[in-house]
Amino acid sequence: GGHAQSELEAFRLLYRKEYSVEFYNQLRQELVQQKEDMLLKQRVPRQEEEVLFEGPVLHFEDTRKWKERYVVVRASYSLECHDSQESFRKGAPPRQTLLPTGGTVVTTEERYIALVDQGFPDSNSLKEDLAPPVVGMPGQFPVYLHVPYRLDTYFCLTQEAKQASFLYVLHDCIRHQNQDFLRKGSVEVRAFLRALQLWQEEKGRYESWDMLLGSDAQVLANVIMAELLPKLKAKKTEGKRTWFAMVEEAHGLVLECVQQELSALKDACRTSADQQEGLLRSNMDQIHSSKTFLQNKLTARVSGPAEAHCSEHVQPHLGYILEGLMGPISLGFGEARLMAEAMIDQLCQDVQEGGVTGDLKQALTQLGPVNLQSCYQHVSSLEEQLRETQQRFSYTGYKGLVHSTQIHLQQLMTSVAYTFELLLLKALEDSPENVALAMEKAKQRVLKQYDYDSSTVRKKIFQKALLDITFPSMKKTLASTFKAELPEFDQYIFAEHADFVSVQNVYEDILLQVLEREISKVVKEAATMQKYNLFSEIRRDRFSQSSLYITPPGSAPSSPARAGGSLIRRPPHPASPLLGNGLQRGPSPVQAQSSLQEEEGESGQGTPEPGLMPEPLPDQTEERSEPVAQSAPVTQPSSDEQEEDASTSTGRTAEACSESPAEMLLGVPRVPEALLSVSGAPAATTEGAAPITAGPPGYLCEETAAFLPSGGEQCAAAGGTGMEEISQGAGASEGTTAHDPDLTEVKAVSKDPQPVVAENVEPGSAKAPDCVKEIRDLVVEVIEVEEVVQRCSDGSGALVDGQKSA
Repeated sequence: GGHAQSELEAFRLLYRKEYSVEFYNQLRQELVQQKEDMLLKQRVPRQEEEVLFEGPVLHFEDTRKWKERYVVVRASYSLECHDSQESFRKGAPPRQTLLPTGGTVVTTEERYIALVDQGFPDSNSLKEDLAPPVVGMPGQFPVYLHVPYRLDTYFCLTQEAKQASFLYVLHDCIRHQNQDFLRKGSVEVRAFLRALQLWQEEKGRYESWDMLLGSDAQVLANVIMAELLPKLKAKKTEGKRTWFAMVEEAHGLVLECVQQELSALKDACRTSADQQEGLLRSNMDQIHSSKTFLQNKLTARVSGPAEAHCSEHVQPHLGYILEGLMGPISLGFGEARLMAEAMIDQLCQDVQEGGVTGDLKQALTQLGPVNLQSCYQHVSSLEEQLRETQQRFSYTGYKGLVHSTQIHLQQLMTSVAYTFELLLLKALEDSPENVALAMEKAKQRVLKQYDYDSSTVRKKIFQKALLDITFPSMKKTLASTFKAELPEFDQYIFAEHADFVSVQNVYEDILLQVLEREISKVVKEAATMQKYNLFSEIRRDRFSQSSLYITPPGSAPSSPARAGGSLIRRPPHPASPLLGNGLQRGPSPVQAQSSLQEEEGESGQGTPEPGLMPEPLPDQTEERSEPVAQSAPVTQPSSDEQEEDASTSTGRTAEACSESPAEMLLGVPRVPEALLSVSGAPAATTEGAAPITAGPPGYLCEETAAFLPSGGEQCAAAGGTGMEEISQGAGASEGTTAHDPDLTEVKAVSKDPQPVVAENVEPGSAKAPDCVKEIRDLVVEVIEVEEVVQRCSDGSGALVDGQKSA
């Protein structure tokens, strides 16, 4: 207890300082909008009381006798040993609760004895049986659980399948007990990790530590026990059992002392932070300016040597380290994708068509937790792949890297099942008549989202692992140069800001920025080369935009866009010059989308679902062979017109693009002028809009011809001649207007602004004018969809006033 108190005194001062710094950083981050980068919908975390596993297991008691106990594993990942299933059902407290933090599991006596000998100080001691004897064991499948600084635990099962299930659950408890606390992003966790790091660096320990496992109290207890262990080893003991019992007793006393100290320390820091919050918020800009000034001073001094060290000692090794990381991790994630697809396919086979939602909901419950042991084994081979890094960079944190990666993989698979369930139920609510089609579409969308999220998660894992491996050695090397100089920079911090700005933190942030730039280059290069199905930034943007248009109810911003949004998302484009060629605005954007969807549904040949559209590679660009349209001469507008144009979209310019947004959306070539003017007269243009030039005969492509009504094929094949015949049949009067009250009103504006009433068309010749009107309706609908895309892309929901009056 006294040794723990003295050790914690230095840590206490560092923790108070780092808590204030991290509390300010959190308030600062609240002003920055956080970007969600995951597509799969995450399930609400389980309650800690929820039971994950339960069943009878043979347990070796302190009396050195086997006794059947009812083992229960809850969502807190602790093991409870109950006297029986009946006592558990009655709510009786467990006989024993195990926290397997930092534990190691083996299944043979030989491996267990070797594990124990590694922790015993006297290698020449007589052999002593700590484990229960194999002779007389009630089952053939033992499980040995070794936990640092505590007495070991022994289980036994009677069947190999039961042993495999219990081992899977036990390993899951270990990895979550090791990582769950450290993965939290709270102020307390960040302050603890930073203070612990500085505390160890003051003692000259920069290397990674394999005992950074568990809660803050458990980690601190492990640190103190590592310093006490040499003193305990010096004591003479009668045997292994006595020595391990002494170690467990010492660990219990240290852990109790640490828990009390940390609890009081955190309470004091919370109280101080609450009192300072108002002052922090009012002076946040001044504190930020002070920190920026300090950062500029330090950057001028540090960045040069840091970049030189990084390029000489770190950058040459990043490539092979990344290669060693990508192989095992990507194999695990790839196998998990195959398992997800097989799991969904099996469900699709089990559920018969007919849209029986009740049976389907019952079947969806089978998409629960999947045994990912084979995927975990791929990830577990990381230590062998990166053995060279242990020698060069003294990296020993493989256990934390493996466990955190396995947890990411587990969460991704849980999100796949949950997202598929939500998407499928939503699709069946809209159209319950075709269950098989809905399941196939939901599966394809979920798998695409898995690919996107898998790439995102793996890139984060690679970047963090490269930092964890290389950063400690970089700090240790540069400490001899800068450690003595850092106190001189305290003079640049105002006294009232000293609690919230740390010179040491700013210094390390600068080193991190230098190292992160080099790491980002290596990871981006791997993504550009499409190694292990990593997506580059451009491809990921396109991938995420076209992956889904249906959002599950109550989804987070990280989920896909809701139904009813734009069908196709593109970067913002200039306003279409088609608006200046006599075309009036048609139905609302939602009506335009509904019209397109109805036409696709009726014809059965609509565009593919956005979630099923193939994605272009990042290095592919679209090339078109259409000639660039010459821009029309522009006349100077009046002052009133200039003021009106200043408040409208800037997309209408004299130098209009050779490829209109309408063409980019549907992939069709420029519409001939004959289609925009029934009489064949030159179409008038508004100021600032490029004219649409007519193409040669047969200029319509197959996609445009597919939209034509009956008889439209003849129009497409006839080219300009066919258009002249249609014009004559409809009446050659310049400025003829076609009008149908059930469709969008479309007018061809002539040079003469005099309104002209449409002539009646004979029944026998009605088909040809309808062909023209259908094409012009399509152009208007394309323009409306284009405007929806523009508003969704640039956040502007306002319509262009100048286009309204066109």
